[in-house]
Amino acid sequence: MRTIVSIGFTLALVGCQSEFVGGDHFFVQHEGADMPVWVTGNDDADQTLFIVHGGPGDTAFFYHLVPVVQNLEADYRIVYWDQRGAGSSQGNPKAETMTMDQMVEDANVVLDAVERRHGSLDVTVLGHSWGGGLGTAWLGGDPHPSVSSYIVLDGVVDGPGALAASREWVIAHAEDHKKQESWKDALAFYDDNPTITMDNVREHAGYVGDADGYVYTEAGQALMDSALGEAFASPITIGAMFVPSGLSNELDFVNLDMRDHLPLIDVPTVVFWGAHDGILPEQTGRDLFDEIGTAEKEFVLFEGSAHSPFLDEPKRFERETRRFLEGL
Repeated sequence: MRTIVSIGFTLALVGCQSEFVGGDHFFVQHEGADMPVWVTGNDDADQTLFIVHGGPGDTAFFYHLVPVVQNLEADYRIVYWDQRGAGSSQGNPKAETMTMDQMVEDANVVLDAVERRHGSLDVTVLGHSWGGGLGTAWLGGDPHPSVSSYIVLDGVVDGPGALAASREWVIAHAEDHKKQESWKDALAFYDDNPTITMDNVREHAGYVGDADGYVYTEAGQALMDSALGEAFASPITIGAMFVPSGLSNELDFVNLDMRDHLPLIDVPTVVFWGAHDGILPEQTGRDLFDEIGTAEKEFVLFEGSAHSPFLDEPKRFERETRRFLEGL
């Protein structure tokens, strides 16, 4: 097993925005992947938030572009890490390394590297969407000893069950709007596709988006658009906009099943969920919550949010996150 932590790289590039200046930037090279890591925020903080991003194939650096997350950086140290085959990760990882076990190993290697540079840490993992599946595999499988708590943010642990529920969620929306031609087309699509698979999941996801199942409010969509616009101006996250989907597809996220890891989670855990989430409807979150092993757990429903409460209800998201962290 070969692991290399590269020297820090500079972001003082001519003509680039200053969004990602400061903090500690470095790559972790492990099993063919060169994974970027950024440690920023309050480096004197007692608590560290470790972001496990969604996708698979997205980028952790997107979250920094959301103002409410920048607010948290004022009081907490935050670790942003792009997973292998995702975001602006580089290297040449082989397809056979795109497994959940390998990504859990990656997470531990990355956190080891962070601690070599910043000392021993008290870490809360925040797993969003796909990251909730990876975070659950991590904390319920091979957790790092420095991880002391967990935030699940609209996270997937049962791909087939969640997508079956999501399909029914979109069908219900389409039935309510079937006078519109586009939703007639949607109903025809679901008649032809009784099961969501890797072959049709992207078209299904498009209908979820059309039904506001990812971002529920106009304000949330404006935040999303603004963050994506800034991402294109960033020397780090530009790679995330064009990452090939081939490697992430090797993960077969449609058939992801991490439910057997939930009873093994033994750290304080809070589950944040958007009531209008269309890709992971509310009941999937409640089922996930019920199976978590620790007695120190809480379910928080964001009534005005879809898949990303930090976009739809940013003030409440910040308040609930701080309440959880400060109560540890």
